[in-house]
Amino acid sequence: MKSCISKWTLKHNYETRSSQRLNFFHSDCISQSPKAPVNDNALQRTDEDDDRMSTIFAQIAIMNDKFEEKFSRLENQLSDIITQTENDILNLKSNLVETTKKLEEANSQLEQMKIKEEKLINDNRGMNF
Repeated sequence: MKSCISKWTLKHNYETRSSQRLNFFHSDCISQSPKAPVNDNALQRTDEDDDRMSTIFAQIAIMNDKFEEKFSRLENQLSDIITQTENDILNLKSNLVETTKKLEEANSQLEQMKIKEEKLINDNRGMNF
C-alpha cells in the first residue's frame, strides 16, 4: 500500500457539515483494484480544520463581495463613459452639420464674388476700347 501514498486525489463528501470528511485515494490504487477497501480514517477532519475552512470560506465570501462591489462601480463608470461618448458624438455630428452649412454658404458667396469680379473685369475691358 506504500506505492499508493505518492499520488493522491481529493474526494469531497459534502452531505452535511457535521459529516464532512476528506478522504484521499491514490488514482492508481483505485484503478488497479476497484474493490480495494476504503480507509475512512485516512484523514479525519478536526474541529480546527473546520474552523480554518470556515474562516477561508468567509474570507472568500468577503473578497467576492468586494470584487462584486468594485465590478459594479466599474460597470457604472463604463456606462457613464459610454453615455458621455455617445453625447459627444451627437454634438460632433451636429457641429459638423453646422460647419458644413457654413462652408457651403461661404463657398456660395465666394462663387458670387468670383462672378462679380469677372463681370467687373469684363466691364473694364469694354470701357478701355
